[in-house]
Order: sequence, then structure tokens, then C-alpha cells
Amino acid sequence: MASPIVILLVFWLMITLVGRYLNLEKYGLEVSPFAILWKTKRFNSFIRRIAKKAPWLWKKVWLISIPLGFASLFYGFYFLLTNLMRFFVSPSTAASVVPVLPGITITGRTLYYLFFALAVSVTAHELAHGLAAESEEIPVRSSGILLFILIPGAFVELDEEKMKKQEAIKRLKIFSAGSMANLIVALIFLILLINFELLIFPFYAAPAGVLIIDVVDGTPASEFFTPGVVIFEINGTAVHNVQEFHNYLIHVSPNQTLAFNTSCGPIVLVTAKHPANSSRGYIGVYTFNYYPAKNVFSKILGTMVPYHLFEVINWTFLLSLSLAIFNMLPVPLFDGERVVSDIIKEWAKKRDAGEKLPRMLRITFAMLSISLLILNFILTFLKIGFRIP
Repeated sequence: MASPIVILLVFWLMITLVGRYLNLEKYGLEVSPFAILWKTKRFNSFIRRIAKKAPWLWKKVWLISIPLGFASLFYGFYFLLTNLMRFFVSPSTAASVVPVLPGITITGRTLYYLFFALAVSVTAHELAHGLAAESEEIPVRSSGILLFILIPGAFVELDEEKMKKQEAIKRLKIFSAGSMANLIVALIFLILLINFELLIFPFYAAPAGVLIIDVVDGTPASEFFTPGVVIFEINGTAVHNVQEFHNYLIHVSPNQTLAFNTSCGPIVLVTAKHPANSSRGYIGVYTFNYYPAKNVFSKILGTMVPYHLFEVINWTFLLSLSLAIFNMLPVPLFDGERVVSDIIKEWAKKRDAGEKLPRMLRITFAMLSISLLILNFILTFLKIGFRIP
């Protein structure tokens, strides 16, 4: 069976050849290896109309994006540096820093959640750039949607020549606007996460068991459990949610017999040794709270819908927050690089520092950021693993 990478390469080869043969540029489509862009001016009027409704308000809003952008930049440096130190001092406390590569670092069901999260995060990011530019009288030349490898998104193309002639403060607003939009999206989805049970309350009741969402191959659970099964009791003890389930299993030893009362009847198995702690018992399941359906509509939707909804919200929160922070690093092609370059240029201009020093400073900041990212990637791969199932 062909690997996902081979299938992806063949797919993009065919798309590229078809795009060149059919001359799709006349329809606004630009096809290149690993990327499809649909450019249009239809969205420009929409962006312009919103930006012109209250320009004085928009200008104040985007002014806030500058300090938020710098806060994201400094936090990005702080996080990557301290996380790098954790890999050496206390590896168990280090966070995974994984590049978003669909089909490579992110596979399986997570891809579905990722596509929604990317679409929301990237669209909000680019829309903010467009609104900030239009509010500062810098026109959006074109806008549209794109597909990069398997990552969906949106983009806006600004009048770069006109933007170069503007004051530095206006450019900083535009460059930082995307990060601020992602912070707002992250905050909205964090609120949804915190109030998740209230969100699904019209359709689902309070947790009344533990839902199996996945099973680890080769474990005791793999012989008995399948995704969708609900656990209500362990050895006669009721488990109403994931927390109670884990609290019970903490005290279970290897080779201990467990009797489960489940939605598919009684199940009895013998625990194995936990991969991370040989003194603890292990059955090998991934779980989520079971929310009973309250009406006919939720019964039609099924028991797995709350889990899928939670994952969509969670991934959108994580991705938006990550994009807000790491996009402000002074790495080439990131907004942070343009922010830092503008600051350095203005600083050099006021002090008549010439061109060599500003260029060296930009390269230094870029190399430091890239080095921190790459080292975090490498150590994540070596110590934790690089694939999110």
C-alpha cells in the first residue's frame, strides 16, 4: 500500500499538470506545486465596506494590536527558550513543539479537526490584515482562498508600494493585526471550552459514564472494547466521568482483574503493566465523558458528537493561540519579521546607523528564532515523538 507521502506527491503532480494544461489563470486560479490560490476582488469591497463603517474605531482597535503583538513576540521567545531548557532539566514537563504537517506530524481523525481550526484561524488572521490596511487607506489589491499541501486558508494581497510610504505606526498596526485577531479567536474558543457542558446542554445531559473514543492495539482493552462503548461501573463502583475513571485506575495494579459494566454488557479483563509506570495497571483506552442524549435530535446525532465538537473547539483554540504567538517571531515570511524589521529600520534611521548594522540585527534575531524553533522540533521528535494521532 502506498504511503500517504507518495499519494500526496502524486496528487499534487496531477493537480499541477492539470492546472497548467487548462490555463486556469483566467478564472483567477493559480496552481503551483503544493499550492492552489483562487484570487478575486469580490471580497475586497466586503472588507472595505466593513473598514469604512467606523474608521476612527478601527484605528484605535488596531492600535491595541501593536502592544499585543510585542507581548506575543516576547512570550514566544520566552516559551521556546524555557521549553528548551526543560528538555534537559526535566523532560517530562517539556511541551511538544510540532510543526503542522498534515499527513506527516498530524494524522488520523485529528486531521478533520485541524482543517476546521486552520480555516477559522487563517481566515480571521488574513481578514484582520485586510481590515487594518483598509482603515489606514491602504487598499487590498486582491483576496481569496488557498490550499497549501492539505492546509486550507485565506489570504489578502495588499498594495505593498503604498504601504512602504506610510508611517511606521500604520505598518505596525497592519502587521500586528493578524496576531490580535488570532488571540481574540483563541479567547472565544477558550470560553467555549470552559463552558462546554453549558454549550451542549440543550441536547445532552450531564456526564453519566465514560465513553471509549479509541483503543491502543495490543493492550488488554483491544480484545474487548471498541470506540463508542460506554463504561458505567468498574468492579461495582460507578464512574460518572473521566476524572472518576482515572481516579479509580490510579489504584489498580498489573495483573488485576477488572469487571466493567458497559453499554454492550459485562466485560472482564486482566490489566497489564503501565508503559510509564510498571507498578500501575493498564488497560489501553482513550476516554471522554459520556453525555446521554436528551431528545430525539441528539439521539440521531449519536454519542460521539460531543467528543468531536470538543476536539474541534479545542484544536481551534490551540491553533489560534499558537498562530498568534509564533507568527510574531522574527522569522522570514512571518509577520514578526516585518514588525522587527520596521522597528530596527526606524531605530537606525534616527541614529544614522547606516545599513550594515540593521541588516546584522535582523539576521541575528531571525537566526535566534529559527534556532529555537528547530531545536524544540528536534528534541520533541527525539524525546516525545512527532505524530499526533
